Amino acid sequence: MVNQVVWHGGQIYQAAMRRKRPVKSIVDFSASINPLGPPSSVLRAIRKHLSDCRYYPDSQGMALRNRLAEFHGVSPEFITLGNGSAELIRLLPWALGIRCGYVLGPTFMEFERALQLAGARSLSLHGDAVKGYPVPLEQLDRILRSVPRPFSKAQSRAKAQGRKSAVFVCNPNSPTGRVIPRSQLLQLCGELEELGIWVVVDEAFMDFVPSHSVLSQVPHHRQLVVLRSFTKFYGMPGIRLGYVVGPPGAMQGIQAHLPPWSVSHIAQVAGVAALADDGFRRQTLQFTRVTRTQFLRDLQTIPEVRVYPSRVNFVMVELPNVCSMVQLVEWLEQHGILVRDCRTFSGICNSTIRLAVRRPSENARLVRLLKRFIQNSYEDKA
Repeated sequence: MVNQVVWHGGQIYQAAMRRKRPVKSIVDFSASINPLGPPSSVLRAIRKHLSDCRYYPDSQGMALRNRLAEFHGVSPEFITLGNGSAELIRLLPWALGIRCGYVLGPTFMEFERALQLAGARSLSLHGDAVKGYPVPLEQLDRILRSVPRPFSKAQSRAKAQGRKSAVFVCNPNSPTGRVIPRSQLLQLCGELEELGIWVVVDEAFMDFVPSHSVLSQVPHHRQLVVLRSFTKFYGMPGIRLGYVVGPPGAMQGIQAHLPPWSVSHIAQVAGVAALADDGFRRQTLQFTRVTRTQFLRDLQTIPEVRVYPSRVNFVMVELPNVCSMVQLVEWLEQHGILVRDCRTFSGICNSTIRLAVRRPSENARLVRLLKRFIQNSYEDKA
C-alpha cells in the first residue's frame, strides 16, 4: 500500500522500491519541477568543477551571493545561502525570535512545522474553498486589528522579551497556484511593519511570474524576508540550493544557526551557472505558458472535476466525491505515476490533487488515466 502521510512530493525513490521498477520509469507529477531542467549550462559547470571537490566550499558563498546581488539589485549582505530553502524555513523562527506565526493557507506545511519545532505558536488562516481558496488577507486584517498598536506597554514588553510575531505567505501559493499582486503584498508589508510584525514571503515559484516579486524591495522594509529556491524553475532538486533575502541583522542571525559549509561547492557553482543562463529562462517561461494552457484545457474535459486556474508550473484539481483518494494514488502509482495528494495541506476541504506541468505526452497520458479512473469509480457506485 502507498504511504498515506507524505508531507512532500518527489518521493520517487520510495515509489520505485515499492513497485520494484527503475526510478527513471516513474513519471513524477507530485513535485512541481521544471521538466526541461537542469540547464545544460549547469551540467557543464558541474563537470568543469568536479575536481574542486577536494577543497572545502566557500563558507560565505561569495561568488554566488555576489551574482545573486547583481541579479536582484540588492547588496550581498542582504543574502544568505542555504541547503535548499527548506533548511532556511526551519531556521527562521529561531533566528528571528518568532513566538507566534500566522500562516496564510492552505499552503506549504513547512511553515507550521518550523514554528512548532521552535516552540512557537502557529495560527493557520485558510482561504474559502467555495471561492477557490483566495489568500485570506481580509481574515488576517481582522485578527491583527486586535493586536496592540506599536509602542504600547504590552507590545514593548513582548518585544523586549523577544516574543515577536510573523506572517508567512507563499507567493505564488502552493498548492492553489494563486498569485498575490505585488502592490497588494507590499501594502501588507507596510501595514504589518507598523505593527512590528515580520513578513516572510516564500517565492519558490516566483521565477514563473517574476513581475510579482517583492524581493527587490527588501532593503526598503525593516521586517520583510523573502525565500527563494533553485529547485523548481531550474529543475535541480537533487542539488540542494536556496537563499533568503532580508535585513542584514536578520541574515546574521540566520547564519549563526547554519551549520558550517551548509552549501556545497557544486551547488554554488550550479547556482552561478543557472543565473547566467538567460536563454534557459526564456525557454522555460515559453514552454510553461504553452504547455500549462493545453494541460488545463485537457483537464477541463474530464467530467465532474474542478480545475483551478494557475499562473505557475502546477495545477490543482478537485475530484468528484465518488473518487477514493487512497485508491487513486495507489492506482496511478501502479501505472508509474506519482501525484500530490493535497490532504497533507491543512485547509484543503475536498478530494484534491496537485499536478505538475510536465511534457505534453506525459500530461496527455495522465489525463487519459484520470478519465478512466473517474469513469470506473462511477461504474462501481452504480
